[in-house]
Parts: sequence; structure tokens; C-alpha cells
Amino acid sequence: MKYHRAALTGILLAALFLLAYQIHLPYLKTLEHGTLELRARNFLQEGFSPLRFLPVRNLYGGKPNFYLNHPPLFINFLALFLTTLGDSEVSARISVILFSLGSLWLLYLVVARETSRKLALWTVLIATILPIFFYYGRIVNYEPSTLFFSLLATWLFLRTPPGSNRYLRAAFLGAVVLGILSGWAFYSTPAALLIYALLRRRKVLLALGAVAAAAAAFLLMLWYYSLAADKWGGPLTVFGGTGQFFSLAPGRTILWTTRPFYGVLWRRVVRCFTLPLPFLAGGGLALTLITLRRAESRKILPPALLFLVSGSGLLIVAPKDVLHHDWGLFMLIPAGAFLSARLILRFKPLIRAAVIILLAVPAASRFREFHGHLDYSSYRAGKMIRTESRPGDTLLTSRGQPVAYYSGLSSQFFWPGPPATRIIRQFQPDWVVFREDQEIYLQTGFETFSDCLKEEGYRLVDQENYRIWKKAD
Repeated sequence: MKYHRAALTGILLAALFLLAYQIHLPYLKTLEHGTLELRARNFLQEGFSPLRFLPVRNLYGGKPNFYLNHPPLFINFLALFLTTLGDSEVSARISVILFSLGSLWLLYLVVARETSRKLALWTVLIATILPIFFYYGRIVNYEPSTLFFSLLATWLFLRTPPGSNRYLRAAFLGAVVLGILSGWAFYSTPAALLIYALLRRRKVLLALGAVAAAAAAFLLMLWYYSLAADKWGGPLTVFGGTGQFFSLAPGRTILWTTRPFYGVLWRRVVRCFTLPLPFLAGGGLALTLITLRRAESRKILPPALLFLVSGSGLLIVAPKDVLHHDWGLFMLIPAGAFLSARLILRFKPLIRAAVIILLAVPAASRFREFHGHLDYSSYRAGKMIRTESRPGDTLLTSRGQPVAYYSGLSSQFFWPGPPATRIIRQFQPDWVVFREDQEIYLQTGFETFSDCLKEEGYRLVDQENYRIWKKAD
């Protein structure tokens, strides 16, 4: 027991080192764009209640322009962290790092309860060295908190006895509701728990209660979003209406039936999990299915399916997110690590060590790749605008780079929203920043947009990496 505690502590410390590497630097790396921090910053400036506890892009037009394409919970958590620790990159990163470390701990508890502490340790070890964990587990995005609540709900489900422990049942259902409010990737977790319960032939009613609680929370959130968009939101509020939730994700059928989608998916799997892991995980699943007559395999199959179904939410509901973003695979970390550990433990100790090295070498290469390239252009552009701007100035720019974050200004992004020329003419932002390779976000031609800026009295003040336009006084 002491050995396992010491080993788990060592793995968690190693994970902390990997996640916190260069935590003090500005946002200079891939996907460090500061977009969610801007929405959290609005809570710090305006308060939670006046903004209805909903993510707000800005107050253009005098009313909060809500961003309602994602559940709201993580932005509220992030704002609380920034309130407590200060508005900085370090504080924001700490918030997601804590969720990631908590996910590792919960993953250990779930696997240890279902199988053995040995398999749990190997699962957590493999999860720690996966590139998708040690990099995207520190990026300020929805996925780390979503995975945390998925594993928390799973752990509480396993802990809740079939009897009448109402406190554990309430905690479990509360975790399900928090998961629904944290991210879309959570939405397959209640279904995964139901499948697990049917396989185990116990706690089926509790799993059905989770499905009902999830549906109720989603419908309540949907009603609140509709109310906010119709009654309180400004003209730039982003909300696709109820149809976006009840219709099929745009383009899903096309993606599922085209070879290029699977090519992109495979490249993302290799980039995020390294080349050996899909073969190890596939081998672990095959081994379990082939040896189902054995008690060990019958014990492993339910948690394996639970992790696979829980992790496949975005692949099923919105594969376009996986097509465009590495983090679409983040929820598959438990499944990949668990099934790989299952196979590795069938090897002799020397071969196990060789396999870990085989995983660690490409992971180290990804680590250097993620952290090796530092792009200061967005940081410098934002700082320049912050220095030259006046109180109350506003900014129009593209999302994806931290220019808006470092400008400190109330910001509107080109997309999603109306065409850029319309925003210019209607709201007259004081600063406009974009690059020539971002023409697609303008929703109009580059020359047309530049002509519009000149007509509206803007002058070009910098064009080293960004075209920075300022409204003439």
C-alpha cells in the first residue's frame, strides 16, 4: 500500500512538472489565445450577477453580448480563480492544471476500484506521458474541467451503494449536472454509465437517474440561454437557437463517409497520443474481448467500455471539432491509457520498460515541439495597443491569437458574428487588428475591408506582423 501511494505521488509530481513547464511565460504557444480569459475578465469588471453568470464577449451596443455556443460553468470557475489569484496567465493556467491533476487522481481511484492498484498506477503513468495530456491539460480550454467532472461522476457512481445513501446519490447527480454545464464532451458520460450498469447488472436505476438529471440540466440551460439571448443579450450575442442542439451537427454525415476525415483523425491520434499507443490500446481491447471467458477480462470490459463511450462524445456528436482541433480527443485519455496498460501488464518487466521508452521518446519530441516555438508577435501587438489606447477604447480582431488579451480592451472577434464591414460601420471600434492570412474571418474580401476602414476614417499604424488600424481622433 505504501509503495502504491509513493508511486502515485511520484507520478502526480511528474505530471505537475510537465503541466507547469514555463508556466510563467506569456501566451506565446499553440492555442494560447486568451479568449476564455477575456470572458472571465468581464465577470471581474462587471460582476457575476449583472452578467447573469453567462459568458460575455463584450458590451458593444450597451448590453452584454453573450457567447452561448458552450456551457457556462468553466468560465465562472475561471473567473473565480482570477479573482482569487489575480488576473494573470499563471492564474489561468493553474485553474486548468488543477483540473488535470484532479483527473489523474480520479482516474487512479476509478481503475483501482474496478480492477487493481497495479493497473491503476500504470494507467495513470501512461496518461501522464501522453502529449495530449501534458500540453492540452495546461491550455485554458473547456476539456480539462469536462474530463474532471466526467471522472468525478464516474467515481461517485461507483462509490454510491445500491441502498439508500442519499448523500452520495445527491453528490453523484450533482456531479452529472456540473458536467452537463461544463462542456459538450461530457454528454456521452451518462450514457456510458448506463451501459456500464447494464453490463454489471446493478445500479441501473441510478444510471437512469443520471440520464434524466442530464436531460433536465440541458433543457434548463437551453431555456436560460434562449431567455438570455432574447431578453438580455446585445446585438452581437452568439446563440444558434434551439435548432443547433436538436439538429444533427453540420456536416457530420459528410465527415463520417469521407476518407479524408479518417486521415485527419489518424494524424491527430498519432500527434496527440504518439504512434505506439493506438496499437497498444487496440491490443488491450482485443485481448479483453478474446479472453472474455476469464474472470479478469469480464471484470475489465465494463470500465473499458465506460471510458470508450465517455471519451467518444465529440466524435459522435460533433466530429468537425475533432477534424479541426487536437483537443477534440482529450476525453479519450482514460480509454487509451487504461487499455494500453491492460496489454503492457501482460508483458515481462523488461519488455514493459521498453514499451514505456517507446512511448516516452515520441512524447519527448512532442514536448519540444509544443514548447520550442515562441511567437511574440501577438504579445507585442497587444502590448502596443494597450500602451497607445485610452480608457474606454474598443478592439475588433480575430480570435486564435492573444492580441485582444494583452490589449486589455473590450474586444469583438470577426467570427462568429456579422461581416467585419458591418461591425465597423455600426460600432466604430477604436482599434482593428488582423493579418492578411485571416481573410476568411472577415467574411469579405481583404481589399474591400481595407477600403471600408479608410472610408470610416481609420489609419494604418503598424503592419510588421499584423495590420493595426486606429480610428482617427
